[in-house]
Amino acid sequence: MSEWMKTGCADCRNGVLSGMYSPEAAALQGVQVLPPAFVYSSIAAHARLYRCQNCGAWWEFNEREAHVIAENEAKMTFADYFDT
Repeated sequence: MSEWMKTGCADCRNGVLSGMYSPEAAALQGVQVLPPAFVYSSIAAHARLYRCQNCGAWWEFNEREAHVIAENEAKMTFADYFDT
């Protein structure tokens, strides 16, 4: 089994791969928005934080990839969000 298949849940992996986590993309395709949901954007980190509504996985999206990160990593990278 690949590392990718061990991250998050099937729903959030499918959302990331299909692009249907984006409300705009889902609306254009006439489908329901899939997890993960947008949480916060960090200009300093050049990244966006998402969280799966089903399994609770934290996803970090940057210019080239998306991957699951630990909560402590999310708190370090997106400290502004967690400090509020």
